[in-house]
Amino acid sequence: MRGRSAAAALALACGQPQDLPGCATLRDPGEREACRWALIAPLADDDAALDAALAQVAEPESRDLLLLRLALSEPRRAPRLCARVSTPGAVEKCQQVLGRPHLGSAPRAPAAPPGGPR
Repeated sequence: MRGRSAAAALALACGQPQDLPGCATLRDPGEREACRWALIAPLADDDAALDAALAQVAEPESRDLLLLRLALSEPRRAPRLCARVSTPGAVEKCQQVLGRPHLGSAPRAPAAPPGGPR
């Protein structure tokens, strides 16, 4: 398992909960999801750790939101992550991500303006 991301380190330094059950106790929905993201994002490449962490999130919408955010942050992972979503809205959003394979390609240099470089 990789070390915690900078976002996770920042969240923990600011007094955020240090585990997913702790995140669930936060009253503000935005803070709750940000806390979960900070703990889940570093696990994106470890299927077993990711599945174990997602199992600690009771709300299917929140699990799917986390998976969608991971898929959007690294489209090459989208097929693997989108296979785990369960809510109709998340399935639809994943289809949009999967329908855009160019998002996962290597960045290209911007096209030259018509008439050549200026």
